[in-house]
Amino acid sequence: MTEMRTKMTPKVDGVISRHLNRRLSRPMAWAVRNVGFVTPNMVSWISLGLAVLAAMLYAFGGNILPRHYLILGVLSVAPHVAMAGIMVQLSSIVDGVDGDLARIRHAATKSGGVLDAILDRYADIAILTGLFMAVWQESSAVSILPFALLTVPIDSVVLFCVYILALSGSLMVSYSRARLEHANLFVSDSVRFLGASRDVRLFVVFICSLVACPLLALVVIAVSGNMTVLFRLREIMRVDSARR
Repeated sequence: MTEMRTKMTPKVDGVISRHLNRRLSRPMAWAVRNVGFVTPNMVSWISLGLAVLAAMLYAFGGNILPRHYLILGVLSVAPHVAMAGIMVQLSSIVDGVDGDLARIRHAATKSGGVLDAILDRYADIAILTGLFMAVWQESSAVSILPFALLTVPIDSVVLFCVYILALSGSLMVSYSRARLEHANLFVSDSVRFLGASRDVRLFVVFICSLVACPLLALVVIAVSGNMTVLFRLREIMRVDSARR
């Protein structure tokens, strides 16, 4: 079993996948390995569905559930945002099940990997858009830290710019890695900034959602994602210069 699980480990795993998500996704994959109608591609679609559901909770959950509760008079919790964050983390865990299941069944395919990568990008877009909607609805008093007293009004233009930076950073981290891997230039240990891999980004969304700070999640993803891309570009230039 140990040997099999070692072979199942992908070449590059983020810190959250390695220490948390894989501990859950692997048992889930083993549990459904003999369920014929559950395919890796189906699991990829389920992960996307969970992300879309999270986005809907961010955007519209406040119309159904109370927007905020105060714990001890200072700590703010938004039930719909917290539930959406839990769905985001669940989507992240399920996203690892498809690859684990494919490896268990010795049925990994290039087309399955491409499908998973494309659906992940749609999931990222949905989640970040949901976060944007959650902040936009509270734009007159947005929490910047998990305390009810630390709120600020935010201009809609500024919020939109933060959203665009978070979206571009999230997508470009994945795109830059794909291009580097295609060119055999990807070196995981030397081109990371704040561990901005997808599993870490979604975990940041999860934690910030639990404490009703969706704006903080957008800011962290915007900064870490774009800095990761810039660090990768700098590393490429350094390596190319050294080769010359």
